[in-house]
Amino acid sequence: MRAVGSVEVDQTESDVDLTFLCLRMAEGFRHRGAAHPVAAAVALAARGTTGLDRAAFAERFGRKEDGVEAVEAGAVAFEELPGEVGDLLEASGRFDLLQLADLDRAFRRTPVDAVVDLHVEGIWIQGRLAGMAACVGVPARL
Repeated sequence: MRAVGSVEVDQTESDVDLTFLCLRMAEGFRHRGAAHPVAAAVALAARGTTGLDRAAFAERFGRKEDGVEAVEAGAVAFEELPGEVGDLLEASGRFDLLQLADLDRAFRRTPVDAVVDLHVEGIWIQGRLAGMAACVGVPARL
């Protein structure tokens, strides 16, 4: 995926919505204890749209590499993300920023729920995501 500030333009990529990818990354950051998991996922996705490594990305946007690293680690709140993060995602047309902002709000209001419910009769694993139950359809191993 390539967008504003990218190294090259790749016209062969599809227009797949990548919002769910950010959601999954945010969920991972959240369970690893990041203070701002959605912001971390969004920042990482924004850098991903450019195809640049952390050092080149920092240089291109006049940032310090350790600052980019802190943002991608979830140390910066969603509303305090650098402007280029939103600009890159918006320009790509592959992310729903409103939905990601809503997810950030939901994560801040809902405690982390790492409990997994096993339903033996249907043999399905069910997990929770920001207060919403989501059945992933993976057979449970007992």
